[in-house]
Amino acid sequence: MAYFPRDPWIDRFIEVHLRTWYKNGGEPQMGRQLRALFNAAGVARLEVTASVWCYATREETVEWGESYADRLLTSPMGERPVENGYATRAEIESMAAALRAWGAHPDAFWVFTHVQALGWKAR
Repeated sequence: MAYFPRDPWIDRFIEVHLRTWYKNGGEPQMGRQLRALFNAAGVARLEVTASVWCYATREETVEWGESYADRLLTSPMGERPVENGYATRAEIESMAAALRAWGAHPDAFWVFTHVQALGWKAR
């Protein structure tokens, strides 16, 4: 993922979000490992592709910033980091405010790259 303009509270959000994801047993950056995992499984044929989610219009960035701010304030996305000791409630609120401000910024841009893999086993 990449975003602009940079903000220390959004950087902190990313850090806390990833840390919480790992604590919950997830691997948020699994895409970069898919080829190796499929190769280790011995597939006979493998297709790896990527797609991009790009938030580049004012409407998209406002919606994305608002939705993530709301999720931080009203869902386990914001509760788990506090429970795990990764952030305080005040920090979660600062992250949410930063996401809202970022979304309204005229230069706001956010992009995610998603990796997909499809493998076929040998016959």
